[in-house]
Amino acid sequence: ELEAAGEWLGNVRLVKFSFGNTHEEVKNPKPSRTGGANTKNSHRWCMFVSIQNPEETARYIKSVTYHLHPTFKPNKIKVSEPPFLLSRVGWGYFDIPIDIEFKESTGIGTKRLEHMLCFEGQGKHQNILLEVSDDGGTK
Repeated sequence: ELEAAGEWLGNVRLVKFSFGNTHEEVKNPKPSRTGGANTKNSHRWCMFVSIQNPEETARYIKSVTYHLHPTFKPNKIKVSEPPFLLSRVGWGYFDIPIDIEFKESTGIGTKRLEHMLCFEGQGKHQNILLEVSDDGGTK
């Protein structure tokens, strides 16, 4: 009856992926090469993509590519180890496109997300829910 109504999910479960950045103020910041004479790299930030733990994250995600502002060299960085951390220091915030390459067994392929760096408090994160089958595939 539930299957006929389309309400039966079988072996599918919702998995919550988190992505975003952590933030902390830099003590004794150094001058920036790109921000002008009085601009200092006063923010340390770290991008991440994860589930609850690295083992669970590694089950679904193959790699994450971060596309940073053109003033960063290099500005396209591929990370292949969970929780897919990328740390930098800087003076300004900007939007970071994130390409998440899911493992082939998920059938998801590559998804593009975007995250605006946040220098308030300890940073910020967002969540995305995906329907994933227990055998590693998606519905």
